[in-house]
Amino acid sequence: MKNILLVLFVCIGLSSCKEGMFLSEVFYNINVFNRSAGTVYMWRSYNYPDTSLPLDKPALVKIRPGKDYSISSSQKWENELRSKPSQTMSIFILDSVVYIGQNWDSVRANDRVLHRYDLRAEDLVNINYTVNYQ
Repeated sequence: MKNILLVLFVCIGLSSCKEGMFLSEVFYNINVFNRSAGTVYMWRSYNYPDTSLPLDKPALVKIRPGKDYSISSSQKWENELRSKPSQTMSIFILDSVVYIGQNWDSVRANDRVLHRYDLRAEDLVNINYTVNYQ
């Protein structure tokens, strides 16, 4: 009888937990696909409208040709971005040769970014949370 009551209380307790709080964490993803022929590096920033690269060389995410990288959030991206002052996320794509082989000050000064995506919540919905770099 004690075991039945214990199982009953555990079930009631688990059913009252907020979604994603106990048994499994829910993640919301933005997928960045590299559809180009070369390896690229990706960096994201919430500093919009300042779209310059940081002073110190950051550790960027490497994305090989035909591969993708998921940027994850534990909350919906609409809420995540609305919590930022600009409500915008910038995704920077840099060539691997530039990122690895050039002086970072030169990369910054010459704006050696292949592409920059400035995304608001409605943009993410419109692109189905998928960024395709070509």
